[in-house]
Amino acid sequence: MPSVSTGSINLSVKNASEFVNTVKSGARILSFYLGSIDSSTIPSDSESRRNKVYEEASFFKKIEKSEVDLVTKKISFGSTAYQTWNSYTDTLNNFYITVNNNVYLVIGNSTFNTTQENEKIIATTTPTHTSGIQKYSDGYEYLYLYTLPATSRITTTNNLWMSVPDLDLSQYKGKLLYKKIDINSISDVSISYKNPEIPILSDTGSGAKIKLLTQVISSPDVTISNKKYKIIGIEVTNIGTTGYRDFDLLSSLTATLGRETSANISRIYNAISIGFSSNEQFDMRNLLQAKYALITLVANSSDISSVIEQTSFNSFGIVEDITDESNVKIFTESSPTKIISNNVKITTGAYLLGSTPTSSEFEIKTAITLQNKSKYQKGKVASQRFSGGGSLIAEIEVSDKNSYEVGDTIKTAKSDNVFLINSVTKPTTKPFSGNVLHISNANFTLGTDSTKTFVAQVIEKF
Repeated sequence: MPSVSTGSINLSVKNASEFVNTVKSGARILSFYLGSIDSSTIPSDSESRRNKVYEEASFFKKIEKSEVDLVTKKISFGSTAYQTWNSYTDTLNNFYITVNNNVYLVIGNSTFNTTQENEKIIATTTPTHTSGIQKYSDGYEYLYLYTLPATSRITTTNNLWMSVPDLDLSQYKGKLLYKKIDINSISDVSISYKNPEIPILSDTGSGAKIKLLTQVISSPDVTISNKKYKIIGIEVTNIGTTGYRDFDLLSSLTATLGRETSANISRIYNAISIGFSSNEQFDMRNLLQAKYALITLVANSSDISSVIEQTSFNSFGIVEDITDESNVKIFTESSPTKIISNNVKITTGAYLLGSTPTSSEFEIKTAITLQNKSKYQKGKVASQRFSGGGSLIAEIEVSDKNSYEVGDTIKTAKSDNVFLINSVTKPTTKPFSGNVLHISNANFTLGTDSTKTFVAQVIEKF
């Protein structure tokens, strides 16, 4: 049987970027709904719940382009030990930080960049620079990446996620950003060079240099030319002037440390790990593993009350490309339509010489059944109010929005009285149109608060 690989960060980032970009360009139109007069015990991600979206949705509202962003997990700076960016591993975590809306890549996490101190030194100095690379007194070294927009809803309201711009890090492609040295493995090796600087040889790149940090171990009486040093760390003194696609560390060490034995050079070579960024895909989104789309859903009381009278909602979801009965998309980039009702609204009154409807008979969540048709139908009252003259206006949550017609008779579960439907307003949405992308439970009530706003943020992982 062939092996199956499930790790594909770059493809996930690409798919997430394409999703967000199609929304930003207007090629993809998303909308969301609030609905469900009753809470549901059906799992949100089940096919059964997906089939009930058209019934549950009380209204659909267009999601604005500005409310869709490509994001990654936000790592706020604090007193903790961080990983460094590493070109050799696929398990990077905690390798970038945000502080004062600035985003930094961690490229050093100790003074001497040893494997023994890796992820063991607590970061204590807050980075402040807004360009290039800088090392701070606690040993941490950061590459400034970008600044988060201060007024963005994500920046101001979300501590878990941060937006990632579509930026190419061209000036850092093929550059030397990773360095570590295992000093325990060469603890008994001494060299005759003090802090030697090693140009990194390559067929493609140029300019990159590392420095071996040393400590003298010879007697103070020994002449400079005869002094011996032990290696205690490593640092990058030049990340490179042109991009590297290859490098030969062993030849680089041999060319500089000419007085050392080949055995010692080999041991030093095996103790060092250096890594260059990609010459091809070193961009902000791939670097920060931005494989998530954050979709913000916002509907205030004015939005909701402009199309429906229902005030209590127990579910919400995201749908793409809902249409009307003629298969025309309801929401388009240029369409002025921003929000539409999906409730059936009826006006009902006394039937023949029967009684007029009461508010208790049409209590919210009460079941309604048709009396003059054999077709099974069962709706629920989503809202109700009196309109004068013994008439009552009710919004109905029902699967078949075409169930009700003027002249039909109905009965509620609260009494045996039969009532006549005098008018019907039906939604224009085509049943089950569009692609359902997300469903969640909610607990949102407008009540009498005219300023109340529904806000939800949905993360779609790719």
